[in-house]
Amino acid sequence: MTQPQLCKSYTGKPVHTKKFPIVGVQEGKGKYAGITGAIIISVNGTIVRVGTGMTDLDRIEIWEDKDILTGVLLEVSYQTKTKNGSLISPVFQRIRWDLC
Repeated sequence: MTQPQLCKSYTGKPVHTKKFPIVGVQEGKGKYAGITGAIIISVNGTIVRVGTGMTDLDRIEIWEDKDILTGVLLEVSYQTKTKNGSLISPVFQRIRWDLC
């Protein structure tokens, strides 16, 4: 039996996907003023902002629910971790309401 491979991004680098707790939601700027600019997560105590991968509709719905998101898990894909524990190229995948 062969081992499963990690997904690879368009750059050919491995992509990991994990769930992290949401600690906040940051308002966007410019086009995203008044809606979600980034979701703030805790990666083993390191604060990371995830601002890519969301549709405009995702951003609106997340902004409307921002007060109830603390502690909910966010599924994020990323390339790797830095030495200080942050994520390289974090991308929003979905909010895991099913794991609340």
